[in-house]
Amino acid sequence: MSCSDYQFTRRRMLKTFSASLLGMPINQLLAQGASSKARAEHVILFWNSGGMSHLDTWDPKPGRKVQGEFSPIKTSVDGMEISEIFPQLAKQMHHGALIRSIAGTNGDHGRAQYELQT
Repeated sequence: MSCSDYQFTRRRMLKTFSASLLGMPINQLLAQGASSKARAEHVILFWNSGGMSHLDTWDPKPGRKVQGEFSPIKTSVDGMEISEIFPQLAKQMHHGALIRSIAGTNGDHGRAQYELQT
């Protein structure tokens, strides 16, 4: 019976050594990121269940086949646009965060909403 899979060759040694050496700074950087203090004290969740579409509010898609009724306007954050129905909020967007991507594995929307909010 041959155990060639477990031979310690020069190639295996270099691979293991370089992975260990390169992995050290990454672990330190990850530890530093985890120790930074969070600045947010509150969360406001706009949950429009049964309300207006995201295309008409937070995620307008101008010039596309599927787009909202309202036009997008620029916000105080470079590259971020929201619906024209929120002109005052657009001026304050640099104080918040807009999450436009939520993914899940539950096909039942009611259950998925419950899981997201608890």
